Amino acid sequence: LPPKSLAFTICQVPVIYSRGGQAELIVTFADGRTLHAAGSRLDADTSRRIFERNGQVVQLQVTVPEAAVTL
Repeated sequence: LPPKSLAFTICQVPVIYSRGGQAELIVTFADGRTLHAAGSRLDADTSRRIFERNGQVVQLQVTVPEAAVTL
């Protein structure tokens, strides 16, 4: 993992949070496709796939704006 990042799993899907410029999600699917989404919300279909634990979603990468991180 890169410095100042965090990783965990939800419904057997690895989730990697890291600091960056703008909020962004990158969803990696089992067939190799990726879905890039601005912001910090998953669409309903992707959420459903994760909660069904059907193996279609293999990783989530979440970028959190530096300004949103307070310690």
